[in-house]
Amino acid sequence: ATTDANGFYQFTNLRPGTYNVAETQPAGYLDGKDTIGTTGGTAGNDLLSGITLVAGANSVENNFGELPPA
Repeated sequence: ATTDANGFYQFTNLRPGTYNVAETQPAGYLDGKDTIGTTGGTAGNDLLSGITLVAGANSVENNFGELPPA
């Protein structure tokens, strides 16, 4: 998935299971704090892992932090 201008991204119609989401660092930005969303998991450097979805679940606020250079 590719984010929109506001950084929003989504995956639709996922089956129940455990997922990982990785980021490709965007050019021109420094790495910031990555945070795991509402269904839990583990935040690492540019990787959100162990996101477990049950039927009908929505996992929101899985964020990759980016910082503009000073």
